Amino acid sequence: MNTTLFGNRCVAVARVSTYIQDTKAQAATLENMAKQLGLTLEKTFETKESGFISLDKKEGFGRLQDYLTNNNVRIVLVTEISRLARRKIILEQIKQWFLDNNIQLYVINISFSLFDDYGHVSPASNIVFSVFAEFAESEMKEKKVRFKQAHRDLNQEGLSIVGKVLFGYSRVRMAVKVNGKYRSKMVVNEDQAQQIRQIYDWYLNGVDGDPTQSSASKIRDECVARGFGQYLHSLRNVHKALKCEFYTGDIIETQYRQKSTEYWVYKDPNAPKYVLSDPGKVRYPQIITREVFDAVQHKMKESTTILAKGKDGVYVDISRKHFCLLSKLIKCQCGLFMTGDIKKGTGHSGKPILVRNYRCTNHKPHGVYSIPMRPLDFAVMTICRQNHSKYLEYLKTFPFTSSLAEISQRIHNYQVEKKDVEMKKQILTDRFLKVRKYASSESTYMEEMQALEKEEKRLEQLVQKENKRLVELQNSKIEIAEFADHLKTIEDSKENMRRFVQRMVDRIIPRYRDHYLIVVEIVMHSPSFAVRTTEPDAAAEGLEEHIYVIFNMRATVNPDIRYIIGPSFFNPETGMFHLPDSMTSTVSGVFEDEDEVYFRSFRYHPLNIYDDDVPGSREDIESKC
Repeated sequence: MNTTLFGNRCVAVARVSTYIQDTKAQAATLENMAKQLGLTLEKTFETKESGFISLDKKEGFGRLQDYLTNNNVRIVLVTEISRLARRKIILEQIKQWFLDNNIQLYVINISFSLFDDYGHVSPASNIVFSVFAEFAESEMKEKKVRFKQAHRDLNQEGLSIVGKVLFGYSRVRMAVKVNGKYRSKMVVNEDQAQQIRQIYDWYLNGVDGDPTQSSASKIRDECVARGFGQYLHSLRNVHKALKCEFYTGDIIETQYRQKSTEYWVYKDPNAPKYVLSDPGKVRYPQIITREVFDAVQHKMKESTTILAKGKDGVYVDISRKHFCLLSKLIKCQCGLFMTGDIKKGTGHSGKPILVRNYRCTNHKPHGVYSIPMRPLDFAVMTICRQNHSKYLEYLKTFPFTSSLAEISQRIHNYQVEKKDVEMKKQILTDRFLKVRKYASSESTYMEEMQALEKEEKRLEQLVQKENKRLVELQNSKIEIAEFADHLKTIEDSKENMRRFVQRMVDRIIPRYRDHYLIVVEIVMHSPSFAVRTTEPDAAAEGLEEHIYVIFNMRATVNPDIRYIIGPSFFNPETGMFHLPDSMTSTVSGVFEDEDEVYFRSFRYHPLNIYDDDVPGSREDIESKC
């Protein structure tokens, strides 16, 4: 190379992309090449930055420009063209700056020089530069594609899963190499995994089998009380755990929001800050079954927040002031709960009355769907009354009769958590006193302190709640004695009636509505509650035990009500009952069973629980809850 046109002084450029790499090998090669060319190497610019960032953000090239300009050095050496940049458009910008400033560029690995011996740039030189600039960019893109594909393959095998470790798992290094490297894999952390299985069971069945204690917030409080992992002390994390499909052990397709490399790494201000990641597939070891996971997702999708829990621990309708015996029990065909609806109306005599119905608020899939409240309340209460003695046996084993030792341990765990919050408040205060000279620190301090005080207050309320449970434990025997005495004790109190019904009935499902005819199915918590009304020796091949109540609302004042408990099946599509001995009946035919062989009659009389009901506001009912 003719150096007389550009002098005999040069600088070298060595670049790597990450801080874990070093430039020693490049620097040694450049030093040897400078000696072979008879040049004096004055400085080697060693930089650690991405080759994809824009030219104005390349700090290493900025320092190179300043040095060449201020020291009148006109030769630059690099081991390969990609050491200047990885993007073709940036390499073209760098080449143009060299041309404008008459700087010679020499690339060692391809024996390329930008200017010829006469100081000219030939068309062939431009073509060669463009071709290798294209190679530099495409090489890295292909490398990234290969790396991503290899990483996806490992992820599907449960290996090399990056990011934070999911609660329930531990990351361990494998003892043998996979594809030439020691890989990491996820293994089940049995202690944490058992806690995950427990919260899934609680969400489906309630804490200790109590269906009124199955919300995520109740589960979070229970996790604190039982000393579960710190991760499950957060309501947000409990929600995340209940929705985490990775626990099923299936291969899950993933795509998440991530920082844009163009903006954050390559410093392109016009690029978006966040983009969606490339689709991938990941597999974790199984902790729960797919059936359990799907059941939880189904319940979460269908749950409603229209109702609130009263002081007695039973759900009540918060939309009205009136009493709703069957709140949180009637599941509409669309999946939502039907709630009490009380409206002012006018009776046949012209006097003002209250029209009471259970109504679904979601009209889109099925239009207006309602069931008269009084007849349904009466029918359900009558069926529960028939099983009074069986309820007493159930009540003796109900979860609220927990041991004193268990409740004491829960209180202790809450108090430990509270002391931890108090310590955090003290640390926060000490830190603020050291940095309060900064104006911005005061607002941050106040926000964090308010959050801690809110958490402290919540824990104190939980301690009070557990202390209340101690009192309930002592009163439970009294309650059993009262209910065992006679049913009047239950029926004289709205709260007792609601507790009585909701502890016996699991759900009520509307099956059919046609003008005046209504069919509902009642599902008890325990199949043993229901006393059969069909003949005990009736043939029932292929039929399961069901409880159906059928209403003929043509006479609204005194409706005709029939019911069947025993082997039967109702098909809503055909409107037919399938009965023992291969018998069938239409809904209207139910009321033609005069001898009550299959369908028994209820002598309807409204319950005396509606006398003081009036329409009210949301605040009215919430003030009583």
